[in-house]
Amino acid sequence: MKLILVLFASLIMLSSCSEDSVSDGSSSTTKKPWVQISPSSLTGTVGIGYTFWARVNEFNQDELRFDWYFGEGDTIQMGKTSYWNLDLTHQFKTPGVYRVSVTARDVFADTIVGVGTSIATITN
Repeated sequence: MKLILVLFASLIMLSSCSEDSVSDGSSSTTKKPWVQISPSSLTGTVGIGYTFWARVNEFNQDELRFDWYFGEGDTIQMGKTSYWNLDLTHQFKTPGVYRVSVTARDVFADTIVGVGTSIATITN
């Protein structure tokens, strides 16, 4: 009976934990950084410039680098920036369905903070 109660209490404790929060034992809880990209999906035409916007949420460092990938073989690096919101305009060269992604990197730690993705469907 004691074993069942211990297991039940453990399950309750585990279910109250969230994957996106980290606790160091103090009273404060911080959320894991994540990247939001907009638009989340796009239907467009070849040769038209479309603006994509990225935002890093729950990140408190000063220097970020954004690496944009538009599915056409090129990566565009947006150097060191202290902006947590960044936009970029891109023209697709050929029709197709593209996975657009942006990777935010912590410049000082040289680590990935997060990745945001979008889908672009481009026609003639």
